[in-house]
Amino acid sequence: MTDSFAVNKVNSDERAVLHAASPDYDWTRFAADPAHLSGVERFDRPRRGDLTGLRALHLQGHIGTG
Repeated sequence: MTDSFAVNKVNSDERAVLHAASPDYDWTRFAADPAHLSGVERFDRPRRGDLTGLRALHLQGHIGTG
């Protein structure tokens, strides 16, 4: 593991805890109902455009509550 990779991983791990604790993501509801869309996701979804035919969407390392 390179130093920059290790630093990035620590930063990402710390942010994941903060994001998961944020009420903006409604994490507990998402965990109970994977089809639920958080307010963040409802905001972002129309900005992504048409995803028809795509098999994957990279969320830039975010928590993936899509």
